[in-house]
Amino acid sequence: MDIFSARLKWLREMYGFVQKDMADMVGMSPQGYGKIENGQREPNLETLAKLPELLGESLDFLLGVTDDTRKIKRVKEDIELYKNSVEFAQEMIANTNDQVALAQYQKNLNMYAKKLEDSKIILKNLIQQVPWYGIERPFWKDEN
Repeated sequence: MDIFSARLKWLREMYGFVQKDMADMVGMSPQGYGKIENGQREPNLETLAKLPELLGESLDFLLGVTDDTRKIKRVKEDIELYKNSVEFAQEMIANTNDQVALAQYQKNLNMYAKKLEDSKIILKNLIQQVPWYGIERPFWKDEN
């Protein structure tokens, strides 16, 4: 099974659809859809264009151009935000003499450090669910 077929099946199952449901939604026979999902046939452009809206993921994700689902992208953005917040709180703690402000910065530091660690765990769990995550890329993917 190739990356496209594996991710197509994974997303279908995540939504609780059976192959017949997907076939109906894209306007083809269940047998034809099954062949696409099993890697025995490639979808036509019309079918390919419908999949991102139906499954809530980009075509780039389905085709393996990117490994990040929309949820993974959001968690990565959260991680960056929490890293920046931790750094800011650490800087403020190092540069303040006001005990009230210091206590608030320490509270914020602890909160953002916890959110950062929780987000890293969430990201790891999400990545483990994605078929073919981090596997060698197709020849057209530029690694730089």
